[in-house]
Amino acid sequence: MISDRDLLARARDAGLAGLTPDASNLRASGLDPAGLEQRLEALAADGRLLALPVTPPVWISPGVWIELAQRLGSAKSAPLDLADRLPPEARHLVGAYAALYRGTTARKPRERLAQRVLEAYEAAGLTPPAPSVMARRSGHKPEVAAGLVEALIESGELTRLPDDLVVASRAIADLVERLRASPLDNFRVSEFTAWSGLSRKWAVPLLEHLDQHRVTRREGSLRKVRRQGADQSPTGPKP
Repeated sequence: MISDRDLLARARDAGLAGLTPDASNLRASGLDPAGLEQRLEALAADGRLLALPVTPPVWISPGVWIELAQRLGSAKSAPLDLADRLPPEARHLVGAYAALYRGTTARKPRERLAQRVLEAYEAAGLTPPAPSVMARRSGHKPEVAAGLVEALIESGELTRLPDDLVVASRAIADLVERLRASPLDNFRVSEFTAWSGLSRKWAVPLLEHLDQHRVTRREGSLRKVRRQGADQSPTGPKP
């Protein structure tokens, strides 16, 4: 019997034309039509596939849909433009894609995709690796992960630091809580790195961010912890 991993790979390979319980997929799966449809529905319920609003049913990889939506930009009311962007084998699905783009069913798959990106960043703490590595950890192509990262920054769940570094906002909040409870008061960067275990690559942008949000105050080569009265969230104001 075909594995979930292989079904997801077939969906990615099918692109915008999508995956259907046709003869080829039935032979590969070793299932009857009802059994294959049940497997695909289960993957869609888990957020790993997206069911198009069309009969007979068609399932696509959510990453394929996000890539298309990003390319469409603001042309929400232009199904003809949408049709031009679909490959010939998928143009019969233009109505389904137009419905998705108008927001009838696109939000939940995007939220699930973004949640996997957020979980990967939160697991990495204050020192996430390169964006390409984070994309692999979240199961997305780099260009898809990059778009979701920007959305998570806009929502305040991720924070962009100086030097274009990105970390989970929750990790910064935890750092601030520990810093305010620590014996550090007037300290140098070297003392902060010794206390936190962070390298200068991460320590300096984090401290600059905390200065900006009045968690710390820089005085020459020293920084002072503002233990009370910070006037902004250390993760930055939400839009």
